[in-house]
Amino acid sequence: IEASAGTGKTYAITGLFIRLLLERRLEAGRILVMTFTEAATAELRDRIRSKIREALTAFSGGPVEDDFIRDLLDGPVEPREARSLLLRALRSFDQAAIFTIHGFCRRVLRDRAFESGSLFDTELVTEEDELMREIVEDFWRATLAEASPLLVGFALGNGFFPGPLLSLLPGGTTRWNLEVLPREEVPDTAEAEKAYRKAFQDVIRSWGESREAVQELLGHDSLNKRSYPPSKILPRMKALAFFLDTGGNDLKAATAVEPFTTERIDAALKKGSAFPGHPFFTLCDRLQEKTDDLLAVYEGVLLGWKRRLILTVDDRLMERKKERNVQSFDDLLTRFLAALSAPGGESLARSVRERFEAALIDEFQDTDPVQYGIFRTLFGGGRTPLFLIGDPKQAIYGFRGADIFTYLDASSEVDRRYTLDRNWRSTPLLVKAVNTLFSKSPRPFVLDDIPFHPVRAGRTDKKEDGEAEGPLRVWFLPASEYRSDGKPLTKGEARQIIPRGVALEIRRLLRDRKEQDGKTGFREGDMAVLVRTNREARIVQEELKRQGLRGVLYNTGSIFETREALEMERVLRAVADPEREEAIRVALTTDLFGVSASSLW
Repeated sequence: IEASAGTGKTYAITGLFIRLLLERRLEAGRILVMTFTEAATAELRDRIRSKIREALTAFSGGPVEDDFIRDLLDGPVEPREARSLLLRALRSFDQAAIFTIHGFCRRVLRDRAFESGSLFDTELVTEEDELMREIVEDFWRATLAEASPLLVGFALGNGFFPGPLLSLLPGGTTRWNLEVLPREEVPDTAEAEKAYRKAFQDVIRSWGESREAVQELLGHDSLNKRSYPPSKILPRMKALAFFLDTGGNDLKAATAVEPFTTERIDAALKKGSAFPGHPFFTLCDRLQEKTDDLLAVYEGVLLGWKRRLILTVDDRLMERKKERNVQSFDDLLTRFLAALSAPGGESLARSVRERFEAALIDEFQDTDPVQYGIFRTLFGGGRTPLFLIGDPKQAIYGFRGADIFTYLDASSEVDRRYTLDRNWRSTPLLVKAVNTLFSKSPRPFVLDDIPFHPVRAGRTDKKEDGEAEGPLRVWFLPASEYRSDGKPLTKGEARQIIPRGVALEIRRLLRDRKEQDGKTGFREGDMAVLVRTNREARIVQEELKRQGLRGVLYNTGSIFETREALEMERVLRAVADPEREEAIRVALTTDLFGVSASSLW
């Protein structure tokens, strides 16, 4: 069942649940309902229970307002039997199997520990960041300990530290069955290092006896003074001397060799001129060549190390977890799928199918290969009624774990596909605007398998189309209204104008709605402003404050980077060391105490 936001996915799930109770005569505990968050699980449980009560009231002769319930009254189930089935479901509803996907896997692994090979009393941890950091730091230390000093210097100079390595690793089950490119292993560096060291020593030996002659030749009349200006000769000599003094261990300083190569000198020759030349420049050519070769090998080493980390981190993480007898939410999924794929997995799957006679998967667009592998193994092949409910347009959100290709694979394997085509949440004008916008492109979501299906409005608007204010509007900021020189607006200017315009528009909407409704039911909390960066969010919030409007900031930044955290740190510093007068003064000037600078004197 494919459905856009607001088209009644939860309503459809509750309806399917009621039909399974009545038409299939299933008990509530035999219908598995899964979604992806605890909040959605709680909402589904409440909605399904309420729908059962509503249906029971209708079959008992009570009032009926829902068209779906009214259709059930005319269905094949007799009222007396329907009341019995619904009453049984209501009385046993505490046993209803409504879970998150992780909760379902945990329950099965715990209840069928022998079939799944799971350990008893394994602690569930919500975060595995600390374990991951330990593994990465151990890998980093062990890797560099076996490397040559030259390679260690190159690696550290190119950001090979635990922090960047940790951020490189994909999260969660996305590491499962991951293909890492390029496939090359860590190359051997011995030959390249040996050749580089020899070329370096050759230059060192020649440098002592050739230094003065080289300096004189770089000022030769045959060289273009733009490429070899007299003012640059001495600094270049000093840069080369510095590199040679490092013993060749600082590869970043090796760029000092380039001005002394014959290729660079030949490129700077005046037309028709001849350069006397010197053996030292030929030695620099060889050193430059061997340096480039070594850098290429070292780049391959860093890639190989990163590849090795990505491919081994899961095994290392699993070993740590076994040692400490802990598991994460993602482990619940991978272990369950592994148990289903292992010898005896069919017995485990059969026991689950015997427990549940139908399954409904909500928010299916957020699934991934591991999760779908579980669903398909347990309920695929038509052995158990399986309903997948989701929005393919939201399956493109890889940042929250969705996998569009898994969704498309699943949708190609179903027996039937339905689309909910009526939006019950938005106003008719907004529905029309969205339909118009996305219908302009033949491939609005890039992939041909994700078409845009226009929806109808499920609710009516009191206003007529000609009178209502457009619900979807695009603002254009013409530079001519703000600049007299005809130049386009700079980013700095736009960042001042746009937030102020947004704040003024919000204030206008609040005022107009209050005047129309005659009440204060429409508040700041009914609005949201979406921006691209945390910095832009703070700018908008500050402008809202200037307009006398309240705003709460939701961002992805760290709480320790906020002003409140900074002021708390200042207060705690004063508490920790009350004898430091400057610390006390700084703490007193925070918003918590509000003492002015003049009051401190």
